[in-house]
Amino acid sequence: MLTIAPWALAVFPWSHWRSVMRDQSRVLAQGITAGTAVWASGFLTEALWTDLARYTFAVVSLMLRGIYSDVVSVPETMVLGTSAFRVNIAPSCSGYEGVGLIVAFLGLYLYLQRKDLRFPAALVLLPIGAIAIWTLNAVRIVALVVIGTTGWREVALGGFHSQAGWLVFNAVGLAFVAVIDRGGYYRHEARRLPPAKAGAVTDSTTAFLGPFVAILAASMLTGAFSAGLDWLYPVRVVAAVIVMVGCWQAYSKLNWNCSFTAVAIGAATFAVWMLMVPADLSDKDGWPAALQAASPTWSALWLGVRLIGYVLVAPIAEELAFRGYAMRRFIREDIDSVPVGTFSWPSFVLSSLVFGLFHGRLWLPGTLAGMAFAGALYRRRSFGDAVLAHATTNGLIACYVFATGHWSVWS
Repeated sequence: MLTIAPWALAVFPWSHWRSVMRDQSRVLAQGITAGTAVWASGFLTEALWTDLARYTFAVVSLMLRGIYSDVVSVPETMVLGTSAFRVNIAPSCSGYEGVGLIVAFLGLYLYLQRKDLRFPAALVLLPIGAIAIWTLNAVRIVALVVIGTTGWREVALGGFHSQAGWLVFNAVGLAFVAVIDRGGYYRHEARRLPPAKAGAVTDSTTAFLGPFVAILAASMLTGAFSAGLDWLYPVRVVAAVIVMVGCWQAYSKLNWNCSFTAVAIGAATFAVWMLMVPADLSDKDGWPAALQAASPTWSALWLGVRLIGYVLVAPIAEELAFRGYAMRRFIREDIDSVPVGTFSWPSFVLSSLVFGLFHGRLWLPGTLAGMAFAGALYRRRSFGDAVLAHATTNGLIACYVFATGHWSVWS
């Protein structure tokens, strides 16, 4: 908070923030209330795990007995599995948090769409959503046990354990939104998209956010079946490239000219990045062992695709999302009315901060990197400069990794 507060005051004086809080008090109150409700709902339903565990255990045990004859189910100690692989299910991993989150999510969505929905008919979606997420949670636990029993213990306790729950939540949430939007039963009338015009260019939101969202979605899917090293990383590259090819007409209006100054900005960003990398990050170096365990051919192919994705595909996808979309979206809702490279302090700071937050523990150097890439764009309003600066930074990081063996810097 002590870091964010001076940043906020550097962008706008306190009098401006005070007027925003006064004029937008209703919107801020609604946002805080909704966010708190979603956050708290997960804890409330998670607290029900101890009392409701026997129902989940009964359903999961029934499913497992249809597959294995040596099922181990001890509800008293929360142990479930087979003689070859069993787990102790903690409340935080029980899936009941997902019940609270999906009910809060659907409740918020119904509230926002209340003018177009049929009530009380639409309220039936809340219990249906809770039942759907609870049932899929049981399936998730069964899949976890099956993966571990089959011999993929590291995958079960690694990627699948951490990603499967969020995959289920996203799938259920998006599915219900699709049903509500496309179906005519819950709405006064079905939402219809305007007919596409011949030769029409893909809308800007899809074109600029699509490649980045494709990478995020692919990383969640492939991460669920990884055990440390994501051997399915090429799926991310292919997914992003497919979206880019489909939206290529939308990118033709961008200025793709590049300059040597962008290379210098990228090199300076690399230097700052390396100075701010935590010293204990190398404790997570685990790629060399995983790569050495595979054949030289597969390791070389994987590293080649990883290099292409990191140096070429990721910079384009991320610049489209953060410098092409987010910076303009913070200025005006209709991004097409804002030329790429238009400067404003809020869009500059906020888009860079969001970019930094996507780098997790390295959020601060990530934020500074976002500011540097934005600076490359602002200098000549050339989108190509931003991409080149980003690609230069990533390329130098890759060279550093190959030269030193500190693979965690690349992950």
